[in-house]
Amino acid sequence: MDYMLFGFMALLLLYTVYRNVTLLKRYKQNKEYIECYKAILRGDENAYERISSFIDSQKDQEFASKARLLKLYVELDKKMPYQETLNAINFKDVFYKKDKLDKSKYALNVDLFVWIYIVMAKARQMSGFDVLNELYEKVRSLKEMDDCVEYCATEAVYNALCEKEDGGVKFFTDLLEGNYTNLRYDKNLIGLFKRFAAATLAYGGEPMEEYYKKDLHSFAETLIGKTYLETLGIYDKYLPLTENTETEE
Repeated sequence: MDYMLFGFMALLLLYTVYRNVTLLKRYKQNKEYIECYKAILRGDENAYERISSFIDSQKDQEFASKARLLKLYVELDKKMPYQETLNAINFKDVFYKKDKLDKSKYALNVDLFVWIYIVMAKARQMSGFDVLNELYEKVRSLKEMDDCVEYCATEAVYNALCEKEDGGVKFFTDLLEGNYTNLRYDKNLIGLFKRFAAATLAYGGEPMEEYYKKDLHSFAETLIGKTYLETLGIYDKYLPLTENTETEE
């Protein structure tokens, strides 16, 4: 009995050590990934080199694909060749495990959709409809996520930027009005996704509640909001109401 207990405790210890090492590794990866996208938001001259170096250092395709999306943004912005980067992006590496949606990976990486919307807007700004179409199809391949707010918002952003169907108006309006209880979503980020919805509606000149119009001025104070609104070409209409711009996302 003592041997069995000792064996069990030894296995538990090994698992705990393995888990702690894995979490520490992920923390370091995520910290550097965050620094990569902050470099873009700040307009750092070395952003491209930093992102490329991060990708090259990754054995884990989860973070490599996340960073390739950032690299694609810079390539579009700087009018650099981008096809190789676009082809290499695989969102299943980010959200799936053994070809099935992994709930823990979804929870850890749902923020990636923020950059999907930003890159799609940049592609539209640069008339890169091939990029828009390809990114949209890559998201559509995540069929097990079609009941997630972030997935559905991708289609709405795509329709708005490409002026297709209703331009995403119904979905974004429902989102702002709270009519999304039938969908899964990240509770910590739903407010941010609502801001993207309001910004995209504003881009299309669509009506919305006064609260969300005013909130876009606050969104413009954040680096992510400023970047998205500028890329959509409506930043000047929703300038921050304060002089200080946040240094975080």
